[in-house]
Amino acid sequence: MTDTRSAVADLRSRWQTLCDIKRARAVQSLRQDGMTLRALAPQLNCSPSLLSHLLRAGQARVEDRELARCGAISTRELVRRAGSSGIRNASTQHEGVAFDRERAATQARRAITRWLDEEKIAIVDRDRVIEQARLQLVNADRSAVGPMGADLPDIPIEEVIRLFRPAHLDGDQDRSAAWFAQWLAHWTLYGILDDGVRARALELACNENAYS
Repeated sequence: MTDTRSAVADLRSRWQTLCDIKRARAVQSLRQDGMTLRALAPQLNCSPSLLSHLLRAGQARVEDRELARCGAISTRELVRRAGSSGIRNASTQHEGVAFDRERAATQARRAITRWLDEEKIAIVDRDRVIEQARLQLVNADRSAVGPMGADLPDIPIEEVIRLFRPAHLDGDQDRSAAWFAQWLAHWTLYGILDDGVRARALELACNENAYS
């Protein structure tokens, strides 16, 4: 506590001579030591909102902080830029996640298309198979697979496809769109664990068939 009091006293003595960036750094340091803005403000003869304003300025990009330190931009402008930078960073992060999900969906679409080809499902039947699989997935229960479910994320997609192959009806030649749809729904449910990626992959597969 003594060190904190000493630091506050030292900051109070230098407060008027410091630029806003240095003020922000000093306030942030005291906050990390457990000092609240409400407790610190009266000792610096200012308001908690002013200290909060300074802290937001301190979160701006290094380039903008340097401009403010040199007097090229005001603290108000620095705060505005700090907010804009935060929005851009969040937007960039969101765009990165969206890109990764779309890439995963594209890879999953390739697996679906490969399966359709390997099973020699006619082009005219593929839309029906995919749409029926989508309907089955709406109420699908992944827990129904039992203890084996815990191992599925580590199993190659080809093995997942084999594991969830439905029993024969009256022979391969009599397999219907419903039979294939059941198979597609099951293996994509357990082989593509992200619901959004799975839905997008099925959409892409359906769109691809439309242009085939």
